[in-house]
Amino acid sequence: MGPQFRCFNDILRGGFGTPAGGFRLRWINFQRSREALGCAETIHWLENKIQRCHPDNVELVKQEIEAARHGEGPTVADIIVDIIRIHCPGGNEEDDGIELELV
Repeated sequence: MGPQFRCFNDILRGGFGTPAGGFRLRWINFQRSREALGCAETIHWLENKIQRCHPDNVELVKQEIEAARHGEGPTVADIIVDIIRIHCPGGNEEDDGIELELV
């Protein structure tokens, strides 16, 4: 997980102006976002990530880039949804009380 995703995850935990009792995150036009945050954006993100990652992780990120070039593996949209779902019912941090609605 990149630093920007760690910050997003921290925000979902609360204490940054998020409601104490949890909230519903309603992602409007999710399909449009899924397209914008698809394989091309994932490749772009991974190419930036490889410049900053630990040398031991370079080969793994190269494999992720190659998979994304073939339309395989999680996209940026998938990663964001997975992070949110950690805080939803059934997730490891479900006590945060977040509900995700993809519209």
